Amino acid sequence: MPIKVFNPSILDEMLEADEADQRRLNSRGGNRTGSLADMSMSNSNSMSLHDPAEAMAEKQRFRRDMREQEFQRGMEKLHKQVVRKIEEGKAKSDQKTHEMVSAYQSLEATFVKGCYEMVDHKATSERQKYKKLYEEWCTNVFDKIQGRVNRRVDKMAAKDIEDQKRHMFQEFLDTTNRKDGIYRDIIIESDYDPLAWRKETVTYGTGKINQDDPVKRELNAISQDRAGPGAPKGIPRHRSREVLDVKMWDKIEATPHGKAAEMFAAQTSGATKPTSKTQTLSVPRVSHYERPATHATATHELHGYYGTKGRKTVDNATDSFAID
Repeated sequence: MPIKVFNPSILDEMLEADEADQRRLNSRGGNRTGSLADMSMSNSNSMSLHDPAEAMAEKQRFRRDMREQEFQRGMEKLHKQVVRKIEEGKAKSDQKTHEMVSAYQSLEATFVKGCYEMVDHKATSERQKYKKLYEEWCTNVFDKIQGRVNRRVDKMAAKDIEDQKRHMFQEFLDTTNRKDGIYRDIIIESDYDPLAWRKETVTYGTGKINQDDPVKRELNAISQDRAGPGAPKGIPRHRSREVLDVKMWDKIEATPHGKAAEMFAAQTSGATKPTSKTQTLSVPRVSHYERPATHATATHELHGYYGTKGRKTVDNATDSFAID
């Protein structure tokens, strides 16, 4: 029976797709009960038996099925491509991470290790330097001072030290029982001196020791450079600025204490101090409400302030103003 074909190109595509599916199924070992070719033959036979509207609907359904199959094949292909891209990206990331780790390990084994060795060597040299400086300070400063203190202490008897401490404690107790209070900022030596123990304190000289002190070596060099050749070696004893002695405050008139002492002395003796010329007012007192209006004042203002002698307006004007 002849088959009527309305679109040969669609039939060729259907046959090719059916052959491809059949080859794919054969390669996978699957069986198929029917083929698209048989389906197309049966559809063509049925279309020849029915009216054209049903034939057109059948063709549209067949086309939808073909598009759906093509869409599914495209989605599978896209999914495989996405999975392959993800696996390739992961492999590249793993490879890059491995390269970075290898580079870091190589850097740590060479450069970082060298930096640690350098830091450790510097720290070790600094510790050795401090140790040497400490040993030198002990030899030149501490041992000398300690030797002087030991020699001074060895000359003192233990009984004398205990008697001295006992006497100071007893004096303190007697003073606290006799007076209401003892304050460090108010000291009356004739009554009780809380700083009397300083007289018996063991002292030592540090003149030559300061010159040999390794800690003050730079300060000694700076002081020597400032002082110049021929000056005594060592740091000056007083490094603060020179100020007026406290005992001179009431003896100098320029200080507040000096002025107060002078006033108290004048009140006690009854003598008056002559007025100084610097304290005498030579300018006449002028009030804003009482100003002098004499001829001399007018002439002074006219000549001195304005720099002119004026102009005669009437005869015999000199009788009233001294123009010349």
